[in-house]
Amino acid sequence: MNHEPWFMDLIAKRRQVRSGVVLAAVTILLYIPAIGSGFVWDDDKFLTENPHIHAADGLQRFWLSTEPPDYFPLTSSMLWFEWRLFGMDSPWGYHLINVLLHACSSILLWRVLRHLAIPGAWLAALVFAIHPVNVESVAWITERKNTLPMVFALLSTLLYLRSDKEGTAKDGKLNFALALGCFLLALLAKTSVVMLPVAFVVLAWWRTGSVTKRDILRTTPFFALSMILSLVTIWYQYNRAIGDFVVRDDPFLSRLAISGWSTWFYLYKALLPFDLRFVYPRWEADISNPLAYLPLLLFILAIAGLWIMRSRRWSRATLTALLIYVAMLFPILGFFDIFFMLYSLVADHWQYVGMPAIITLTAAGGTHLFNTPTPPHSHTPILRSICQPRIGIALSVLLCATLATLTWRQQAMYKDEETLYRSIIAKDPNCWIAQNNLGAWYYARDRKDEALEQWRTTIRIKPDHPEAHNNIGRVLSERGDDSADPAERLRLHREALTWCREALKHRPHWGAVHWNVARLLTKTGGDLRLAEQHFLEGLKKKPADDNALYDLAVALGQQGRYTEALVYFDRCLQVNPQRAEAHHGLAAVLIQLARTEEALPHLRRSVEIKTDLVEGHTDLGNLYFNRGQYEQAAKHYERALEKRPGFLNALNNLAITYGELGRITEALDQAKKALAVAEANGDATVATSLRPLIENYRQTLQERDVTP
Repeated sequence: MNHEPWFMDLIAKRRQVRSGVVLAAVTILLYIPAIGSGFVWDDDKFLTENPHIHAADGLQRFWLSTEPPDYFPLTSSMLWFEWRLFGMDSPWGYHLINVLLHACSSILLWRVLRHLAIPGAWLAALVFAIHPVNVESVAWITERKNTLPMVFALLSTLLYLRSDKEGTAKDGKLNFALALGCFLLALLAKTSVVMLPVAFVVLAWWRTGSVTKRDILRTTPFFALSMILSLVTIWYQYNRAIGDFVVRDDPFLSRLAISGWSTWFYLYKALLPFDLRFVYPRWEADISNPLAYLPLLLFILAIAGLWIMRSRRWSRATLTALLIYVAMLFPILGFFDIFFMLYSLVADHWQYVGMPAIITLTAAGGTHLFNTPTPPHSHTPILRSICQPRIGIALSVLLCATLATLTWRQQAMYKDEETLYRSIIAKDPNCWIAQNNLGAWYYARDRKDEALEQWRTTIRIKPDHPEAHNNIGRVLSERGDDSADPAERLRLHREALTWCREALKHRPHWGAVHWNVARLLTKTGGDLRLAEQHFLEGLKKKPADDNALYDLAVALGQQGRYTEALVYFDRCLQVNPQRAEAHHGLAAVLIQLARTEEALPHLRRSVEIKTDLVEGHTDLGNLYFNRGQYEQAAKHYERALEKRPGFLNALNNLAITYGELGRITEALDQAKKALAVAEANGDATVATSLRPLIENYRQTLQERDVTP
């Protein structure tokens, strides 16, 4: 019978609430720098430039389509709602929610460990909350894919353990169902927690010394969900996220060896979190060297040794923690390709879901050591003097202060993209992906000279990097487009074509590069049939690319294949009805096919969408002129010349139009301007046609007794 006063339970509950509040407060205060950070790395693809996040039907696409690059519909849906709250201008909102989710995970971890009666439960939760390895998951918005599933995974664990204790009672069945539901939500947030059922089995063995039939039956539904969502994730990774990239081409033995390296690497960073990096150098294993397998062998021997001594309490606890740790890490040990492995085979954010196991082992071991009295007859007086509670408290405070300091400092690199890339390069100048991304950052801010330098540096480090080659080609192509000198324009376009062809060598199925090569072939007078092949190859990868559809239509039109050009202009406008150039191109083809009445609405639409489309106004003027609507024609020629005063076609046609309207003085003035431009451009044909026209206008004015 319990003789404790009734208020003792209330005091205990208040203490628990106070402990939870302290955990949350410490986490939020420590992550203030992260809350003030911006968007970094692939936050653009994941959030700020993600069309599914912006789309009104984005929720449906996340859940019921294969359009997204990966299947984590719950996380994506959460960000869909947040975008409508915070938009592009308030990154702090997304960061704050990440921090709050991390705080929730810390509190839930504490509750799980308390339920398991593990010593040092609150200390373990605190260390998890402030551990610097977790900064990458908390301070990087994209890693909502970590912080959100972790909350549901820990909640599922707590409910599962409670249901086990309550057995077949009504509450037990309800908690089991809720645990299964939370696990499903965790998987839908991201399948990084897919190995959680293995942890349930290992915990059952730790608690009773065996795994019973009941334990297997209870975890079967969890394993079933893991299997289904794992297959979905693997399909998305290989067919959507990775696509035509070759992430890894090393054999199984190499992956096996590196899995041992990765395991020890993660253990090392969990216990000694120094020199943390966003991108670690990518390893290569020499499978012909037996030493390559030594880390894996040592780990297996350690597990075997602990198994042999499993009857000892400390050995079973250590074995339990290591097995859970490795199980949670298994999906990222290298046996499956993940896109980020293109840059590095390890990453801090990948061990977020496994960290609690090692932290718990360390905290529990330390708590037990410093709170267990040493026998008086012990022959280790030094041990008796050290292993005292006050020493343990002092060491815990020192540990937490060190971790908090490292975590505070680690957040500085997430201030913005440039800061992140420069911090990566400072630690590893040969990190080609950071060099390339810094170039992209410069390019987005129109600092193209600096962007080119970064991309050339990228190629010096990694000569087969297709993106850097393509990026250089893109900048040179744009400079060619902007050049007023025809010779310089051709030179730049040819140089750009060389870079893009080099990119295609290293990534033969990249649709965007096929499009660039095709476009540059049309600009340099290259083989238009070859350009067409590149356009079609690019459209295989991205059939709804309005840029490729438009340029292919133009190339077909240049070859006189107007009917085929018409098809692709029409497809382009189906994808992007607001593309003015496509309306103009479609109209030009219709005119060539003598379907001028159909062309007229497209020409009108082209200049409505883009009021400064010079060619659109000029062709619309031509159409009105041929219909005898000279006033309308003159207005559009004048509009074209407002935007491009030296446009010879418009000058010539406006001169003739003014003549038809009887505005001879203005006609003569425009004809003189047109002649000057034609002579300057060396256009003898137009100049020859203009001279008699000018003379005719002069005679007309003389007959009217008007001085020209």
